[in-house]
Amino acid sequence: MALCSDVPRYFRRWRKGTVSSGRIGGAPARVSDPSGKLASMGSERATQTTSVSHASAPVVRELVAILRSLAEGGTAHVVEMRAAPVAQKRTAEPGSRVERTYGDALELRKVTGIPFWDAVFLTGESDPLGIPDDVVRAALLHQPIARDGVRALRIDDSLEGALTRLSGESSHILALLSKVTTAHGDERHLPMLDFSSKKRRVGAAASVISCARALGYKGAIVDSGRSFHFYGNALITAEELRRFLEQALLLAPVTDARWISHQLTEGLCSLRISRNTKGLAPMPIGQI
Repeated sequence: MALCSDVPRYFRRWRKGTVSSGRIGGAPARVSDPSGKLASMGSERATQTTSVSHASAPVVRELVAILRSLAEGGTAHVVEMRAAPVAQKRTAEPGSRVERTYGDALELRKVTGIPFWDAVFLTGESDPLGIPDDVVRAALLHQPIARDGVRALRIDDSLEGALTRLSGESSHILALLSKVTTAHGDERHLPMLDFSSKKRRVGAAASVISCARALGYKGAIVDSGRSFHFYGNALITAEELRRFLEQALLLAPVTDARWISHQLTEGLCSLRISRNTKGLAPMPIGQI
């Protein structure tokens, strides 16, 4: 399959190295912060290990501060999640057209920085036979939250210690859910967002700030490792959360469209607070 037989000229220029990026032809670019709203990402990155569990102390403190300011005496919710096997390992037979589609997509993602599944569909469309059926089915996989594994944590002086302890005990991904139960028993949600913008790009941070601001909630911007997360400093209803996510979907590909789709399916949001497989824990870097 010819990767670039009908992929737009822009992407062909990427492969030749004639379009500049934050990475091609040199070291990763620094995150641009012309607004001055984001603080330094700090030196804690350098000391992180490759463990999947363990949340950074700064992100735990940031989330506890938000939760306690909004719902003191209420309940927050976390869940352990297993990372789904990557699509290539789930569906690609060695030497198959599916494997070639994924291989070409990974190459396109590497040189352009576009999201993996966007690259998959672009490369699939460059094949006269189209996108393989197995690839389309793999794209539809939804990994539901194990509701019986959700842990309720009291929002009070014990919350920081509880999050730290659970993160340390977890051998999988620990995620905070948007669901919050107030002290009066009402169910509300924190606005949450995952972004696709890669922080290696010089305008990524500024773009994330602009998009988060446009959605109307103050909150914290978090460096998630390769990209960014957002936690709103507000409690909203389930219907308001749905409208928030639908609006955020219009801001893709700065926002992560696939993540948003999965959250809409669940009726709530979840964001990783523990380290990823590369040992990077989310770190708060500023407020908007």
